[in-house]
Order: sequence, then structure tokens, then C-alpha cells
Amino acid sequence: MATKHDFLSPSTTPMRTMLRELSSILGGPVALLLQLAKPQLASTVHIHSNFSQRILDRLFGTLLYVYCLLWGTDAQKKQIIGRVRGAHYRATESKSQGSKSPRPANDPSLQLWVAATLYATGIQMHTRIFGPVSSSFAEEALQEFAVIATSLNVAPELWPRDCASFWKYYQSEMASLRVSDDARMVAKDLLWNGNLPWWMRWTASPLARVLVVEWLPDEIRKGYGWERTWWTGWICGMLVWMLKNLYVFLPLEVRTLPVRYTIWTSRKLKDRSN
Repeated sequence: MATKHDFLSPSTTPMRTMLRELSSILGGPVALLLQLAKPQLASTVHIHSNFSQRILDRLFGTLLYVYCLLWGTDAQKKQIIGRVRGAHYRATESKSQGSKSPRPANDPSLQLWVAATLYATGIQMHTRIFGPVSSSFAEEALQEFAVIATSLNVAPELWPRDCASFWKYYQSEMASLRVSDDARMVAKDLLWNGNLPWWMRWTASPLARVLVVEWLPDEIRKGYGWERTWWTGWICGMLVWMLKNLYVFLPLEVRTLPVRYTIWTSRKLKDRSN
């Protein structure tokens, strides 16, 4: 079970150090859009995920999944892994009925890419704010991130054994990405969603649009039909400046609010269901 010490200890593991930060959520849209640049994933997400109607539920579900894997009880981990695998199985069954050659939602090669984008964007986001990490930090974090891949039915031996292998795999996959119409439709649901509360439509959504434009690789960004401008660069630069010069000095109690709230909420919901 997660304790106050788990969240706030300066000696916690690299993966926990990265993902306990509120700022790590900023890399989420970039990771998702990289995942969607796999046409098979984009097709499945477009058909089954219903981003336009349930975007906040999807966000909470993603945070719950990652946070429970790291800080949840054994029962919580088992429950959340079962829920995700069940959703992937249902998507696979549904897709197989409507396609002659389906690529299932739980295809290990696709889920390996999902986990890889989370590690890559996590390291990149942490480096932008806290500075370069040591090679030992990056290597240990890589091995920890294997838990996300294996929980998605990826065989342990498929996860890269070291950072050199990881970045070789990552660059190879990046070269094969293609932004499809499905990906562009999901991106529109994600970044221009009229079902969000008004305050998110005027704050979080515009910020997310700026960050993905500035942080996505050029070819992927162009595939989505977006261009960088002087003002997207200025806004992104100001945000990074504030994170590096103001955010890092906030107490950890504040910077870890999302993970602590999500774990607490998951326990409250479980207690009510018993």
C-alpha cells in the first residue's frame, strides 16, 4: 500500500520520481498522439474509446492505471490490469467481427509501442524541467517501465534490455509511423473537445494544443496538419521557464497531488462498492 513516504521520499525509484510529478501529465498528449500514429491503434481507439464523450473519464482511467501499477495495493493492481485487459479483449473481439485481417487491441507489438512512448515522453519531460538525468537513472527507469508493457500482455523478453536497445527500437518505430484519418479525428476529439467544462476548454485544451505542436517530431506534427508559429514557441518557452524556475520549488505535497488524489479516489470507490 502506498504511504506518505512512498510519494515524498527523495530516495524513491527513478520511475516513481518521474511519474509522481504533476508536470509529468503534460507529456501525456504527446505520448497519445505518437501512439495514434500507428494506424492500427488509431483505428481501434477511434472506434472504441469514445474520446469525444468521455474524455475526462479516459484521462482519469489512464492516470489510475499508471498510478495503481506503481503505488496501488496488490488487489488494486490486479483489478486495474484485469480491467484494461478486458477492455482490450472486447475491442479485439468487436474488431475481428468487422475486419478480415484485424490487428487486435492487445497485440503485443502495438502495446510495446504504447509503453515505449510513455517511457520516452516521461524521460523527455523530466529532463526539460529538472535537467539531464544520469545514465544509471535512465537505465533503472527503463527497467521499471517494463511493468507497463508486461501488464499489457507484452512478454518480458520483448522489452528492450538497455537504453541503447530502447532508442534503437524507438527510432526504428518512429520511422514507420503514419498519421491516419482516424488519428486526426481522435486528435480533434482530444484537443478541441466541446464536452469539457468551460474552464478546461479555455485553459487545458489550448495549452495541450501548444505543447503537442512544439514537442511532436516534425513529420508527425505535419501528419496531423499542424504548424509551429512564433506564439506557440513563445508560450511553450514561457511554460518551460516557469516549470524550471517556479514549479520545482513547490513542496512535493503540492507536486504529487494528482497521484495522491487518484489513489485516494480509487480506494474510496472500492470501499463504496464493498
